[in-house]
Amino acid sequence: MPLRHRLMRFTLAMTASAPTAACDPGDELGDPLDDLEYSLRDGACNPLLAKCDYRNNFYLGLSEYGIDNLPLVAGSDPDIAITEIRAYQCIGHQGMPVVGDFHVVDPHLSVDDDGNFQAMVFEHVAFPWVRCKVDGQYWLGTDWLITAKADNAVGVSVTVDARLRIADLSVSPGQSTLYQWESDHNYLYGDSSLTWEPTCDEDPDPALDFHAVVYPSLRIDDGTGEFTLDKSTAYLGCTSGLVAKSGYTWGYYAQPPSVHQVMTYAGMASYCGPLGQSYTETGTTIAVWNKTASGPDQLPIDPVTDPLWTPEAAWDASMTAICIGKTRLDTFQPDPGKDFDCGSFSIPPCAEDLLDDPSVMFITYAHN
Repeated sequence: MPLRHRLMRFTLAMTASAPTAACDPGDELGDPLDDLEYSLRDGACNPLLAKCDYRNNFYLGLSEYGIDNLPLVAGSDPDIAITEIRAYQCIGHQGMPVVGDFHVVDPHLSVDDDGNFQAMVFEHVAFPWVRCKVDGQYWLGTDWLITAKADNAVGVSVTVDARLRIADLSVSPGQSTLYQWESDHNYLYGDSSLTWEPTCDEDPDPALDFHAVVYPSLRIDDGTGEFTLDKSTAYLGCTSGLVAKSGYTWGYYAQPPSVHQVMTYAGMASYCGPLGQSYTETGTTIAVWNKTASGPDQLPIDPVTDPLWTPEAAWDASMTAICIGKTRLDTFQPDPGKDFDCGSFSIPPCAEDLLDDPSVMFITYAHN
């Protein structure tokens, strides 16, 4: 996958707004003369104070039904199955477009490094038993029937049948493929007054809006937040969420998985680890010093020569901050010299020895 979207610009002292666990902002371009800052969606909803309607992740319908990890191999995941994919236009044996009702049952999918679903043979649903190929732009408009186990709004495990479609597909040379997926809420909830709705939260960048990026062989554990390589799955990352934002927009996906993983949770300001609270809100900017030698912004930020910034936190492979300087939101700033309380453990203040620790992968900086 490419390092970033063509409209986004990086500097070595990159700033970026970080989303929250519940309210998930998206990027929008700021002043074209300002190389240092991106500003994110302004919003009245503070996830630290109230339940927001925004969705960070990829959802079948309402926020209780999520399917971020999409199985590529039939039967590989006990919690989710793609039972059928339907196409209404495909490529016939003579290489010409064919219109009709075609499908594949219990598909085995593959995805390339740019997030493109690879060519697949479909069969006509009824006689005549014509075969054709779906590839490239012909994936646009395909319907996906999915069965998934999920927790509903009150925490009860249920099995849901969902119908998705690829409503938009953007393929550009040297760019990751962008998909806009929609969920048929009439099909999901049995309510004829409902219609198709985007599965991702809106990203205010008009080039990204409700889109998602497909990450091949990436599985993210819902319970631990751990990134693992799994060739039987792909991850559907909304551009309004941190996995795709750190990977697609900020440029960390093409790096080792640990780099993408840690940058995701550093962006969330999940000081206490991926299962903890996110200590940020919409419209908050950060700067990043990447110390991994993999990916963008690998130069240090000097608070002496650039007094706008001060160290916020240092991050290692644990996805937990190893020290806290100035918290991104003043509301959570510990008293001078005091540890940051994570309940079962605490995080010490950022002293020079911790910032210089060789295990540190990223140092994030907050506005003074």
